[in-house]
Amino acid sequence: MQTIDSNAFSTCTGLVKVDLSNCTSLITLSDCFPYCYSLTTIVFPSSLQIIEKNAFSTCTGLVKVDLSNCISLITLSDCFIKCSKLTTVIIPPSLQTIGNYTFAFCARLTNIDFSKCISLTSLGKGCFYQCYSLTQIIIPGSVITINSGAFESCTSLNKVTFLGNTIPSLSSKSFFPIAQPSTAYYQSSVTNLSYLKSFNFFTYYIPLNSYYYPVYPPYLQPTSSLGSGSRISGSISLGSRPKIGGISRIYNYYHFIHKENEFLNNIVFQIYSKK
Repeated sequence: MQTIDSNAFSTCTGLVKVDLSNCTSLITLSDCFPYCYSLTTIVFPSSLQIIEKNAFSTCTGLVKVDLSNCISLITLSDCFIKCSKLTTVIIPPSLQTIGNYTFAFCARLTNIDFSKCISLTSLGKGCFYQCYSLTQIIIPGSVITINSGAFESCTSLNKVTFLGNTIPSLSSKSFFPIAQPSTAYYQSSVTNLSYLKSFNFFTYYIPLNSYYYPVYPPYLQPTSSLGSGSRISGSISLGSRPKIGGISRIYNYYHFIHKENEFLNNIVFQIYSKK
């Protein structure tokens, strides 16, 4: 079999499993299994190169999609939109494009890794739109463009790692809104970091393979200077922020060194009120 016609299995609400592993000449899947609400298992052929145009849209029973056998896969586009129970996607290194709205509205998606896709150049418009459960992502160095809304409304996304020596081309909603606080990790060799910072997507910007003291939010500024690599004690002014528990000033904090590849919210503070 070389092709599957458009809407061939649309709204087959009792369909549970699709095994295409023997379809060794099948190259493209497009608009063929939408609204198969009970579909839980898909076995893909190694020949597959393109999955697009609502191929599995609104297959609300899908929990895991394993594309690792698709060694020639180059394009995913608009194909798993509204798979509301989808949590895990395994992607082969051959992938070159994640197109518009590929995983949009996959609200439970937590695990997708395309960091080894060294030929991936583009993340399409809204490709992870409203993936509320996505917490971290690694952008390979090959990516040139992250289009508008690629990670828009990924409200749990708090860690994004850029592996390239250049920050990709962005738009005002490439990462907006996402979790706050959030952290962007980047190569120390990046030359256009100011470009990334100009969008104000992230709270912290930390170079890879380094130790770093994060910048304090404006409402939590230390009144004493931070010494390099040492434990600091001092006072913190809450400025114009509302009082917390009736205390307008917090004393005796200790700030411990933070390694770049750990989450910022693992930083430990010991805080006591003045006696």
